Amino acid sequence: MISHEHKAIYVHVPKCAGSSVEKLLLPNRPQHDGPDYEHLFGWCPKRKIHLQHATAAQMLDLELVTESQWRDYYKFAFVRNPFDRTFSDYFWMKTQIEPAGGFGEYIERRGRFAPILGEPDGPDYRGDHLIPQCEFVYIDGELAVDFIGRFESLDAGLETIQTKLSVVDRRVPHLKKGRKRHQHYSHFYTNRMREQVRSLYEADLEAFGYQFDDQRSVMSNIKRYVWPIRHTLGNWKYAAQTRFGV
Repeated sequence: MISHEHKAIYVHVPKCAGSSVEKLLLPNRPQHDGPDYEHLFGWCPKRKIHLQHATAAQMLDLELVTESQWRDYYKFAFVRNPFDRTFSDYFWMKTQIEPAGGFGEYIERRGRFAPILGEPDGPDYRGDHLIPQCEFVYIDGELAVDFIGRFESLDAGLETIQTKLSVVDRRVPHLKKGRKRHQHYSHFYTNRMREQVRSLYEADLEAFGYQFDDQRSVMSNIKRYVWPIRHTLGNWKYAAQTRFGV
């Protein structure tokens, strides 16, 4: 995402406050049916990426920004606990697939999630959501942005951006806060899922100092094994109703 008015480049890690930052920097951005190269939004069929989710390296390598813009503009990003971000993304992605698969299928990119998490062959592609956060903000092992905020302290991070860019006082709520689940993310993880995500995002955990905050009780440990089974049974029921009208 780029704001020429504020001379700012936002490296947008998916599920890390993108809607709030857009509201802050580009509140009146016109909607486009195709790619918006001026602000870096939308699916680019030539490069086969969602422009708003371009990594720092992609912005330069694919010439989405000029070298002078990259040098002179203020560059920033927000990061998030990988365990929380992974489940949040699954929670959102369930709205893209009907019926949705289970959390384990999402982590392993299989089942109903395989088509949209696989090869970037069209605008339905969502595999860029699984790219490690380090790949967004580092180039050849060097930090490529001027500021990294944390999703967990979003208000403070947005205030820093407003001050640095001299943005006119504009209160920006967390736009998707109302959709937030009520339970802590750890309640939805099995131990196997936790280790899978830890392995996938080991670099993020180390670089940004995150860890798995286990708030599961004995009862929630039981529920977390029942939850995937309920989803599977729900999918079978949906398939039966669709096929046989039962």
